[in-house]
Amino acid sequence: MPGAAEWAQPERGPDLQTVATRLLAGLAEQIPWVHPWHNGPDPAFGAARMGNYFTDFVQEEARELRLGPEQTRGGASPAGTAHR
Repeated sequence: MPGAAEWAQPERGPDLQTVATRLLAGLAEQIPWVHPWHNGPDPAFGAARMGNYFTDFVQEEARELRLGPEQTRGGASPAGTAHR
């Protein structure tokens, strides 16, 4: 049976830096897929190009968290994909 000291300390999950790094890395992995399919001007978003938007977002957030490119590197460009 755990003692009082063990009950007083809550379980700790990963720190915010670790969670943010994983989220950015996951988003960066999707960017090569976004560019070929969703990088045309989108009037719903003020003619923004979503591929460029997410690329810039990942780079800026990584810079603020002081992460190197190897920590948020996306996956390889999808081979054999064609534009619809």
